[in-house]
Amino acid sequence: MMINGLNIVGESHRSWNATHYKTVEKGVKTVEFFNQWKNFKSNGVWKPINLTFVEKDGIFIMKDAPFFVSLPKSINGLAVLENNNEYNIATKKDIKETSLTMSIKAKGTLPVIGRIEIGELIIRNKVLLNVQYVIYPNAYEEGVDLIYYIEHGNAPRLCKLIRFNKMPTKFDYTFELYLSASCDKKTMSIENTKRGFGFKPFTLWDSNGLIHNIKTDFDVISDTKIIMNKKLIADFFNNVTYPLYTDATITFNPDANVETTSVDGYATSSVSPWDTAHNEATGASANDTNASFEARTVDAGSGNYEIRRGFTLFDTSSIPNAAKILVATASIYVNTVTNGDNDGDDWLNCVQSSPASNTAITTADFDQCGAVDNPIEGSTRKDLSTLTTGTYHNFVLNAIARDWVDKTGITKLGWREGHDALDIPVNGDSRVTIITADEGNNIPKLIVNYSGGRGSFFRGMF
Repeated sequence: MMINGLNIVGESHRSWNATHYKTVEKGVKTVEFFNQWKNFKSNGVWKPINLTFVEKDGIFIMKDAPFFVSLPKSINGLAVLENNNEYNIATKKDIKETSLTMSIKAKGTLPVIGRIEIGELIIRNKVLLNVQYVIYPNAYEEGVDLIYYIEHGNAPRLCKLIRFNKMPTKFDYTFELYLSASCDKKTMSIENTKRGFGFKPFTLWDSNGLIHNIKTDFDVISDTKIIMNKKLIADFFNNVTYPLYTDATITFNPDANVETTSVDGYATSSVSPWDTAHNEATGASANDTNASFEARTVDAGSGNYEIRRGFTLFDTSSIPNAAKILVATASIYVNTVTNGDNDGDDWLNCVQSSPASNTAITTADFDQCGAVDNPIEGSTRKDLSTLTTGTYHNFVLNAIARDWVDKTGITKLGWREGHDALDIPVNGDSRVTIITADEGNNIPKLIVNYSGGRGSFFRGMF
């Protein structure tokens, strides 16, 4: 096997988002960084994450992750999510505290039996093909299923989905939650000094991208028991494309509210004229949860322009402090390309970004994707006409950009389209769509070859 131009002879060690490899070249290692959890600690040993459910002893379990999931064969049983994560990615320290447990019981269901399926799910704006999940078919009535699925975005998350294959006759759905620690009555999360659970915002979406926020009530019965009631509105089911889904996505937090230490996403400016759109300090929109982002420059007509700048951040702190960076390659998966102004300034390149947060992209980051005009470019430009879709493209970092690799923290890259970087108004639509960590597959990578150094962080793990 070859990685980044080197023959691999075996693993050296792992961290939560990276695997370090030994190479045939003496004293040289290579490491693949991802901006998502790739490994988890089990009894002090790093292992690759595997989110596959297996049936064992009459239950469905998933155990190879920073948490453990147990689902009942019969829907009348308890679904159990145990946060037994052993590593705090924020502090880079092991967690020794007792695990936290949340048990979930669906109310008002029919006596159905669950099974493991491989099929299609639609998770908000993402169509997922050939994914594995546990389904309780017709759990509430004919055509209304209960599904448990583990989503692997920046971090693994347990998704409890209700799938509507037709118009339902009931619109309230209730779950009992039993907690092994007291619940924060304001945030509806539970945490101790090192562990926690939380909920993502509750939504309802159809198969054509229509999304509604939905009302969810929490009735705190005691410090360790909560009744969760999701209230849907019948009007939400008018003029929609079935199936519809509603979710309760439960996050495990290694430290109160931290799922990951890095992010990817975009910030967009959309205004007229060109100079205003290009030079804005604060953009019109931003997103860090979509399955993709764009490096984009668009002539929207009537003097309006839309400029979008992308961000990919990587936690590279597992490189030993004394190491010398020999080669670094940013690898991105190109999903689509639109080359509407093929004038020679239609290219893609990486720059050094500086968003205000390592874990969120906001509109205020629009001007934090390299210098506004002629940013220092981190690699060789790739003309949009040469970018094939459905594959990875590698950007080998130059000598300047190799110094952007942060051995003690977060390496922050950005992505600019050529007209935007050069401050030349575009005549048409020039964009590249890049897959993000939230898609779960084909995510951004940073591959680094280094020599020397054996940071104290990894002692005893080789």
